[in-house]
Amino acid sequence: MVARKILLFIVLFCIGCGGTKSRFRNDASTFGRKAYAAFITGNLTNALVYYNKGAMLAGKLDNPLQKTHYLFNIGRVYFELEHYDSAEIFFSGAEGALLLLGDTLSASGAAGYVALCKLYQDDIPGAQTVFSTWAGRGIGERHFWTTIEARIARYAKQLDESERLLESIVLSGRKKKELFGLALNSYYRASIRCAKKDYHGAKVLLHEALQYLDISPEQFRRWKILLGLSTVEFCAGNSEKGAFYHARAQECAPVGVQIPALHTLSTCPDFF
Repeated sequence: MVARKILLFIVLFCIGCGGTKSRFRNDASTFGRKAYAAFITGNLTNALVYYNKGAMLAGKLDNPLQKTHYLFNIGRVYFELEHYDSAEIFFSGAEGALLLLGDTLSASGAAGYVALCKLYQDDIPGAQTVFSTWAGRGIGERHFWTTIEARIARYAKQLDESERLLESIVLSGRKKKELFGLALNSYYRASIRCAKKDYHGAKVLLHEALQYLDISPEQFRRWKILLGLSTVEFCAGNSEKGAFYHARAQECAPVGVQIPALHTLSTCPDFF
C-alpha cells in the first residue's frame, strides 16, 4: 500500500503542469538546502520532510529537472534508512525522467542505485540485469559502476573477484579525492577480509574508512563502519571491544536507522 502511494506521488509529481510562480522558486530552493544540510549531518527524518516539501513546491514550477532531482534525493534518504523498496521506486522514477530529459549521465547514477536497491533486497539477477544494461552503454563514472559490479560479486559470494574490483579503483579514487567513495571502498574490502577470517586486515581497513569519513561531508555513515568494527571484534573473540563499538554505533546512528541487537553481532555474522 505504501509503495502504491509513493508511485502515485511520483506520477502526479512528474506530470504536473502548474504555471510559473516565482514566489515558489526561492522556497523550493530553500527547502532543498535545508534538506541537504539535514542529510549530511545524519538527520534523515528532517531531510525527508524538507525534500518532500521542496518536491511539492517544485510541482508548481515549470522546471522538470528540479522536480527530478528531488525525486532522486528522496530516494537517497530512503536508501540510507535502508527502506530499499521505497528507495527503488524513487530512483526508478528519477531514472526514467532523466532519460526523457536527455540527461543520460545522471540517469546512469539513478540506475546504479536501482541496481543496489535490488541487490540489497536479495534480487541478484535483477541487479545484474541493470548493471549489464548500463555497463554496456559505457555511460557514467567508472568508479561508481565498478563498485556496483564489486557489490554484486560480493553478494554472489565471489569474494576474490569483488576484492579485485574494489582494489582496482582505489588509486583513481585517491587521485580524485573521492573521500566518501574511498571510505565505502575500505568498508567493503573490510567485509571481505572479515569473511576470509583476516580480522586484523579488516580492522585496518575499517579504521582507514573512519579516517576518510573524518574529512568527508557525509560523516553520518560512521555508524555503519563502527558496526563493522563491532562485528570484526566479536569474530576475533574480543567481546568487550565488540560491545564498545556497538555502543558507539548506536550513538552515531541517524534518527530512523535501526541498529542490530548486540547479541546478533556476537555470533559473528557476515556483514556487507
